[in-house]
Amino acid sequence: MRAAAERRAEWEAAEKRPVGRPGWVTTAEMARKAAEGLVRGLSPTAALREAGFPPATVRNSTRGINKAIRAELMKLGRRYIQMGKELTPEDREGMVRGRLA
Repeated sequence: MRAAAERRAEWEAAEKRPVGRPGWVTTAEMARKAAEGLVRGLSPTAALREAGFPPATVRNSTRGINKAIRAELMKLGRRYIQMGKELTPEDREGMVRGRLA
């Protein structure tokens, strides 16, 4: 009886599969590229496609913006905020005039 229970436990353990979808993992590089694409003004679909995400993730573009991409967006935002703080009023005025010209 005990041997049958052990065999059953081994069989069930071998049958278990990993959770999630193995094969597609968001790397830090993919997240960075997607975040940069979003900052450049690309649509979420185009940004994910350009970053190398799988077609299923690209189709669900707004749901494909995961925590890794949001973290990269926050890093980029902090960098732009720091750049804005370092600008003098004269620099800002020159940028605005140059942009309007």
